[in-house]
Amino acid sequence: MIDREGPVYVISPRVGPCPNWQRDGCAVYDDRPRECRLFPFTLFVRKGGEGVVSLGYHCDTRCPMKGRLAMPKAEVVRLVAEFGQDAFGDRTEVRAERLFERLRRRAVALAYRAAGVLRVLRGRRTRPT
Repeated sequence: MIDREGPVYVISPRVGPCPNWQRDGCAVYDDRPRECRLFPFTLFVRKGGEGVVSLGYHCDTRCPMKGRLAMPKAEVVRLVAEFGQDAFGDRTEVRAERLFERLRRRAVALAYRAAGVLRVLRGRRTRPT
């Protein structure tokens, strides 16, 4: 399933919340990808000035397990910095998402959803002949 949240596409498997989730839990727990270890935090990348890449994170998920899964901030920063080092080298900075960024992201996602609803509604209208 592909959802658009502003300029970002969120891709989710159709088989359920995670293709590695088995009846007894995570089948790849010891070798799980960084994204899984980071959850319920989401990583985002913003290019900064002078070649610096700004890596941000937020915990704005509707997952009911969010409270149990959240890790200490220091661990989140470590995982995000590890990703930054692997992907962009030494010129990265890590920071939590700011309130303005969160509000903007939510507003953009809402606008895209509203535009999608309008497209559907327009498609259902019968045109006079």
